[in-house]
Amino acid sequence: MDKPDKPTIKELFNQNLYSVPDFQRAYVWNHDNVHEFLQDIEVELDETLNRPEDNEPLFLGTLILLKKNQDKYEIVDGQQRITTIIIFIIVLRTLLTDIKSQLTSPGGAIKNTIELLNDMLVFRGTTEELDITLVASKPIKKLIRKMSQTGWTSFNDNLNSDEQGLEKVFNYFKDELQENTKEKNLEDKAKYYIKIVDVLRATEFIRIVVTKEDHAYDLFERVNARGTSLEVSDLLKNHLHSNKADYTLKDEEGESLDISQVWEKIANNSGSELQRVLRYYFITRNGKTSQKGMYKGLKKHFKEKTSSALEGLYQYSVFHNNFENIMTNDDAIKILNSFEPNETLSYSGDDKRYIIESMKALKYLNIKNVLVVIFSFFSGFYKNKLYEKNRYRHELMEFMRMLENFHFINNTIGGELPGKVEIPYQKISYSLFASSNENEFIAAKNDLYSVLKEKCIDRQSFIAKFSTLSYEKVGDIKKTKNGLLYYIFDRLNSFDYNEDIPKKLGDSDWNDRFKIGHFTNKNPINIDHWFEKGRDGMDKKDKHNIGNLMLMNWKANQTTLNGKSPKEKYDLCIENDLLRTYHYAQQFFFKKYSFENWSADDIHKHSEDMANLAYDHIWKIK
Repeated sequence: MDKPDKPTIKELFNQNLYSVPDFQRAYVWNHDNVHEFLQDIEVELDETLNRPEDNEPLFLGTLILLKKNQDKYEIVDGQQRITTIIIFIIVLRTLLTDIKSQLTSPGGAIKNTIELLNDMLVFRGTTEELDITLVASKPIKKLIRKMSQTGWTSFNDNLNSDEQGLEKVFNYFKDELQENTKEKNLEDKAKYYIKIVDVLRATEFIRIVVTKEDHAYDLFERVNARGTSLEVSDLLKNHLHSNKADYTLKDEEGESLDISQVWEKIANNSGSELQRVLRYYFITRNGKTSQKGMYKGLKKHFKEKTSSALEGLYQYSVFHNNFENIMTNDDAIKILNSFEPNETLSYSGDDKRYIIESMKALKYLNIKNVLVVIFSFFSGFYKNKLYEKNRYRHELMEFMRMLENFHFINNTIGGELPGKVEIPYQKISYSLFASSNENEFIAAKNDLYSVLKEKCIDRQSFIAKFSTLSYEKVGDIKKTKNGLLYYIFDRLNSFDYNEDIPKKLGDSDWNDRFKIGHFTNKNPINIDHWFEKGRDGMDKKDKHNIGNLMLMNWKANQTTLNGKSPKEKYDLCIENDLLRTYHYAQQFFFKKYSFENWSADDIHKHSEDMANLAYDHIWKIK
C-alpha cells in the first residue's frame, strides 16, 4: 500500500484512468447528495472570494483505489463522488461551450478553461473506451463515455432508468448554475463558471492506493466498519454539553430541563432526520447554508443566542415531528395550533380542511424540502399578525395549495428532482421567517410564488408523463401500488367544474383506505376499469391506462355494473343515478365522451384530457 496522500481534483484527473468494477452498485446519488455537493462548491466559492485568508480547500473525503498499472486505477471506494464530479465537469464544459458559441470574440480564459475541462475528461487524440477518465458503473458506462467526448451536446430519448437518473443530476446542476447567473451578461456568466472550475480543481481528497485486490477490499471493509464520521449533530451536542450552564428550557408544565433532557427531546422529535432538522432550523435563522459551514454557523449562533436558540431548535423539532407523523386530521391540526396565538381563528372551516388536506398530501407524496418553507411561512404570517386583516383570510390555504400543486406537477408526475427549488427555498424561508412587517412578508411570499411559476414544468412535459399513469405503474410512489391513483381521483372528484373551484375534499387516507377492485369497511369506494380488464378486444396496456379508470361505488360496480360494456355502464349510471356524488364523472367524464365504441383511442384522448384538466385547473399554479 502506498502512503496516503492528499491530491487535488486537478492532480487526480491529470491523465489517470479510473474504472468502476461491474459488480459494484450503480450510480445512486439522489437529490440530497447532489444538492449538498453543489452547495459545498458554492459556499467554497463565496469563501474564496470574500474571505480568502480564512479559507481552506473543499475536502470530499477518502478515495480507496486499486492500482492496475502506471496510470490505471479501479475505484474501490468513492465511485459516487467521482461520477458526480465527472457529470459536474461536463455541465461546466457545456455551459462554457455554449457561451463561447454566442460570443463574437470569446476570450482566451474561456477557451483555456474548456480545454482544461476536456483534459480532465478524456485523453486527447484517441477513441478507445479506456481512454476516458472514468469507465463508469455498468448501467451508465456507455452514456458517460459519450458525454465525456468533446463533441457531446445533449441526451437522446432512449435512456434506461439509470441513465435517466444521471440526466436528472446533469439537468439539476445545469439549471442551478444558470439560475445563479440569470442576471449576468455572457462575459460575467463565463467568469462565474471559470471561478467554479478553479474551486473544483483545488478540491482535495485523501487518496489511499493499494496494489493487491484482497488488500483493497479488506481496507474498504475496515474503513466502513468503523461507522460514519462525526456528524454535525454530534459536534453540536458536545458543544452544548460543554456549556450546559448556559442552556435551559422549560417544558409544558413550566419545569426546567437541563441540556441532556432538552437534547433528548430534540433527538426524539427528529427521529432519523436530526441532520435535516438542524439544517432546516439553521436556514430559518441564517438563510442559505451548506454541510461544510453548518457546524461553525450553529456553534456561533448558539453562542450568541444562548437559550433562545435552543428553544427555537426545540420548537422546530416539534413541528418536524408533527409533520412527519401526520396520519389523521387531528395530527395536522396540532401543527396549526402550534402557530396560532391564543387559538385565533385566522381561516374559515373550509380553509382549515384544505390546509390539512394539503399537508397530508405533501407528506404522502414524500416531499421533504417543503418543511422549512411551511414553518417559515406560518411563523412569519402569525408574527406579523396578518391574521388580523381580512384580505389575508385565505392566505394560508392558498399557500399550502400552491405547494401541493407545484410538487405534484413537478416531482410526482414530472419526475423532477425536488432540489430544483432547494436553494430558492432556503433564501425565501429565511426572508419569511425574518420578516418584521407585512410588506417584507408579502414580498417574500411573492418571491416564492414567482419561483414556483418559473420552475414549473411545461404543459407538454406534464401531459406526456401523466397520460402514461396506469393501474400497474403509477410512478415513484412505493407505499401501495394504487394510492397515488386514489389521490388523483380524490382531487378530480373534489372540484366544481361549473364554478372552476375546489369543493370540499374527501378523506385523504388514499394509501390505506382504498384498494383497487376491493371493498373496505371504512369507505365503499374503489377505482376500476371502464372497459373491463377481463373483456377481450383491447390491449392490456390500454385497459390499465388511467384514461380507462374511474372512481365508482363499490356495491354498484360489483352488482349493477359488473360485466357490462362501457355503453351499458353509462346508460345504467344515468338511468339509476349511480354516480350522482361523483363530480368528475357527472360534470366531466359523461359530458365529453360517447361510449358506443369505447376504444384505445378514446382512452388515450381521455388520459390527455385529464392531464390538461389537471394542469390547467385541479393542480393549477396560479
